[in-house]
Parts: sequence; structure tokens; C-alpha cells
Amino acid sequence: MDSRHALIVLLSTAATGPALAQEETSAEREELEAVVVSAPKYVSKDGSSASKSDIPLVEMPQSVSVVSRDMIDLLNWTSLNESVRYSAGATGEAFGPDERYDWLQVRGFDPVQFIDGVQAPIGSVNNTGTDLYGSESVEVLKGSSSVLYGQAPPGGIVNMISRRPSDEFGGELEVQAGENNMWQVAGDLTGPLTDSVNGRITALYRDRETQVDFLTSKRLFIAPAVTFNFGEDTALTLLANYQDDDLENQSTGFLPIQGTMLANPLGRVPVGRNLGETGYNFFKREQWSAGYDFTHRFNDTFRSSRTLSTST
Repeated sequence: MDSRHALIVLLSTAATGPALAQEETSAEREELEAVVVSAPKYVSKDGSSASKSDIPLVEMPQSVSVVSRDMIDLLNWTSLNESVRYSAGATGEAFGPDERYDWLQVRGFDPVQFIDGVQAPIGSVNNTGTDLYGSESVEVLKGSSSVLYGQAPPGGIVNMISRRPSDEFGGELEVQAGENNMWQVAGDLTGPLTDSVNGRITALYRDRETQVDFLTSKRLFIAPAVTFNFGEDTALTLLANYQDDDLENQSTGFLPIQGTMLANPLGRVPVGRNLGETGYNFFKREQWSAGYDFTHRFNDTFRSSRTLSTST
């Protein structure tokens, strides 16, 4: 009889133990305060590429990804290739590292590049290699967009939005150093010049080697901007940028399939192997662009905007 009573007591304790622990856990949970985490600038809520109007992204009838400046700075992205890494349907660096251009694909097609809503010059490739530091955001419009932008691939387009002057003083100065003898100095300064004029200047200089043997890259980028406010409803923004690139011993990331993906009797080709003619292959580019953005608001419903740009 004693053993039977002991077994009943043991089973009763085991049955009530979890209930008591659960009651204590519930009481502890009631004492905790709610923790709210938000990122108001990290995730963009607005974008004008899909409709050329200020419509919230949640109401856009077309798929569009907006990469904000805060996201670019937080993840330390330095090129347009890198900025689309977390954008669905878009891929960068399709052909490996390249200091000259940004190789993008949107839904399997090479997108046409736009800057502030104006198509950039198209040569042998669909982009100009403009430095990402001068952009406030990057908008990736996916799907057919010829109705708004004219002839374009069915995959979509990429629109780089330049930094605009602000009526509040602010700025930054950064110095970076890293692998491959890389160093960079960049700065951005904005604020009011007068009661009705705001200005901004963005500049960058970078000098580095790369993962490719003997390949060196130098870049100078300067982008001034001025906004004239003609009252509360009318504004004119003048935009410009200048970029100078100097690459020595240029070689792209195009490596043969034998020795990389497939076997090669001579051995595996190193990732950093320069297959170009060192001392002969050079790439120099000097480009600039200038334009304006004029907006006028008639009332709370109607607003007119006009953007024009020229580049070479």
C-alpha cells in the first residue's frame, strides 16, 4: 500500500508541475513591455518610376523595387551592381567584376538605364557606369514600361535618382581603406544658400587595385546641384555631374569554362588571373551630364513636372 500511495503522489506532482510552470511563464510574459522596431528610412514607401507621380508603392499597379540611400549606406554598396542584390527579379554582376560598367539583368533582359527619369546615352552597353555615391535612390521598374519611357526591353528599366539639395544643413565626410591597396575619400554637403536657394555638392575620389592581377582603377566624381524655390508651389533644380575613370591593364571577368567550371589539363585558372595583355589594355572615360527638374503645383490634386538632361 505504501508503494501505491507513493506512485500516486509522484504522478500527481508530475501532472501539476508543468501547469505551475506554465502559469509562472504566463505571469512573467504579462510583465514584459512591447518592443517596437522600425526603419522609417531603410524601406522606401514612395517611388515615381512606375507612374511618374507620387503614388505610394503599395498602390502601384506594377512591380517596382526602390533601394534607398539609407540601405546603400548601411550595406556599404559602392556600385549599381551591388544595389540590386536584394531586389526580386533583378541581378547584378552577371559577368563577374568589371570596373567599367554595371552589368544588370531584370527578368532575364538587359535593362535600359535612366538617370532622373531621362534615358542615359546608349553605346555598346545599356549603362553609363555612373558612380552610385551620387544617387539618392535606385528604382528598378520590372515589366513592360514602353508606354511611359518609350522603347525598352520587356524585362524593365533601372532609374537612378540623383541627390537633391535640402533646406536643412547636413553632410558627411568619409575616408575608407581596404584590401587591394584601396583608399577612398568622399563627401556630401547640403543646406540653404539663401532664403529661397538650396545647394548641394557631392564628390568622391577612389584609387585601388582589384582582385584581378595588375588591374588598377582610379575614379573622380563630382556632382553639384542647386534648387531655386519660387514660392511654396514652384521649384527649379539644376543638376550636373562629372566623372573621370582611368583603368590600367583592364581585363574583364570573362574566364574560359575550361579551367573554371570544367577540367583543364593545364590546371585550374585562378579567379584573379588577368587574361588580357598587361601594359597594353587601358580604359579611359570622361563623361558629364547636366539637366534641370522643374515642378509646379497647381493645387492639392494637380502638379506639373518637367525634367530635361543632356550628357556626353
